[in-house]
Order: sequence, then C-alpha cells, then structure tokens
Amino acid sequence: MKPATFFHALILLSTKHLLFSEATVDDTLVYDREGNQLQKHASYFISPPIRGPLGDSVTLATPIGENQTCTEADVVQVFLNYAPSTPFTFTPVALNEDVVKLRYPLAIQSTESPCDGSTVWKVSSRTGVVSGNIITTGGVINTPSSCLRITKPQEPKFQNSYMFEYCPNLCGAAPKICLPIGNSMGHLSPNGEPFEFVLDKASESAAIV
Repeated sequence: MKPATFFHALILLSTKHLLFSEATVDDTLVYDREGNQLQKHASYFISPPIRGPLGDSVTLATPIGENQTCTEADVVQVFLNYAPSTPFTFTPVALNEDVVKLRYPLAIQSTESPCDGSTVWKVSSRTGVVSGNIITTGGVINTPSSCLRITKPQEPKFQNSYMFEYCPNLCGAAPKICLPIGNSMGHLSPNGEPFEFVLDKASESAAIV
C-alpha cells in the first residue's frame, strides 16, 4: 500500500471511530473519567479534574472539635489529604432508574465513614469553627435536605467536568431553589463558586489515596 493511501485509510478509520464515539454518548447521562456510564451500585471517587493544584478527592472526616463518637461526618475536599479518599455511590431517587441522569435528583452515600449513623449526604447547619450550611452525612434518601443532583457547569473551566446542585424541592415540600455546591474552608457547602469534579470508578482507581 502506498504511503498516501495508507494515511488516507488511517484518517478515514479515525474519523469513523470519532463519529461512532460521539453517536454513542447520551448527553442526558453521567459518565466517569474513562467515558463509561455511571453505574447505580458502583463506587466512585469524586476528584477535581487536576489533583494537586486543585486539592484532593472528596472524603469524609470527623467534625472539628468532636471528642466523642460522632454521628455525622463532614464531607470535605481539602488541598492535601493524608487519609485515603472515600468512595461514594449515587442512588437515583426514582427507584426504577438503573442509570444516573444529569439534573435528576439522587442520594449520595458511602460504605465507609469515621462516624456512626447514615452515610447519606445532607445539608446541615453548623456553628463553631466551621459555621453555616455545609454538607455532612446523616441524611435520608428522598428527603429535601438530602436532595442533590449532578449537572454541567454553565461556564466550565475543564472539559467533561460536573458539579453538584442542592435542590430540596425535587424531593418534597421545600423552597424551589437549586444551589451550586462549592468548597467553603475545605467543606462542601451550598455556598460559593461551584466545585467542578470528575468521577473515577473505585475499582479502577487504586492509585487514589
């Protein structure tokens, strides 16, 4: 085969693969970093698109100043985390859904926690060293305080990144609002600039610590 013919065939093959990949992407679904659809019962690490300069993966931590057994862990995303990152699962509120869809309400939880009680995320009001509304565990699936969803940033800083929104009215009687989840003093919170992230499947991310 002549060199020109070979490169022409290679371009056609690459173009065909690109078109096929684009055709198979459903923009109503959520995908992990590798381009695979998010699985309902699988565990994922929630990480900034670039780890290091943008901090570490999201994890659960004992509340600051907690001296006794805690019942609600803080959901944190700090610059440097010496503890292993926490894997999380995503459960659609609509129980008949087998996939995680963009902008649909869901519950976020984990099988690992430094505290007792439910690991479902919720919005909590805190006072003390960390004050205001922050994300903690201790929630209940399909209730306003635990009603979150994954969506795309309106002005993304990174390609293929996602963000969380807190939308209590999608899970019951509550104010009709959707607040972006940002990072406030290392804690995820419905305040501030949206925290952009990507998702790494836990079984494929052994290097994340």
